[in-house]
Amino acid sequence: LLVLTYKYADAVTCSNVTNYECTLTDFTLNKCNDNNVCDCNNGFPIKYGCAKKLDRPSIGLLDSTRTNVVVSNANATLVCRTTIDNVEDYKFVWTLDNEVINGSEKQEYTIYFADSSNVGVYSCQMKYNQYNASDESYDFSLTLLTNVTVVKPIVNDVPEAAANGSTYNVTCSQIPVGTDPEFLIDKVLQVNNQFEVEKDGNLTCRINDTSSDSDPVRTPKIVDDIGSVKL
Repeated sequence: LLVLTYKYADAVTCSNVTNYECTLTDFTLNKCNDNNVCDCNNGFPIKYGCAKKLDRPSIGLLDSTRTNVVVSNANATLVCRTTIDNVEDYKFVWTLDNEVINGSEKQEYTIYFADSSNVGVYSCQMKYNQYNASDESYDFSLTLLTNVTVVKPIVNDVPEAAANGSTYNVTCSQIPVGTDPEFLIDKVLQVNNQFEVEKDGNLTCRINDTSSDSDPVRTPKIVDDIGSVKL
């Protein structure tokens, strides 16, 4: 941790118990707070001032291809993303609709059998100790899929051109949690997401629980010379 020690004034010792010495800097005040540790402008107290505060985490679904809509009774895993690689020494605080979820201190949180009681507005916070904690993440709203929910999937990874007879795999994003995508070429249902280049057509992705289709994407242009395929 980076300790800021550029000194403007004499240090103040907080108490005989903590022995925190607070040296006035751009980020440390030369006074103690009610906990008898250094008062910080920005950061958290350490023995001789204040150190950089943890960055604000972000919250989202573990599967980034999914949208923040979940099918009733499906499971959904959220992740509290941070810039720190090694998080074993940190505790994560999860909240749902501003209420702390007790017993959940891991970076990932799984919602089991989604219903109206466990969907809503989630947030997370990262803590090292009572002083060293990040700000809460921005809110993440998770809703149940209903017959009036508007969900628009997106087809990804379709190459512009490919050699005749070659194969390619496509993906579909913006899919509700608990649903599976189906793929169609010219409105004909395909077996899976791997296709052989044999003819031109319109490729779409469909969310099978909603019959909601993506915008069509042209299949790859067929080329005879692999050298003309743009990588």
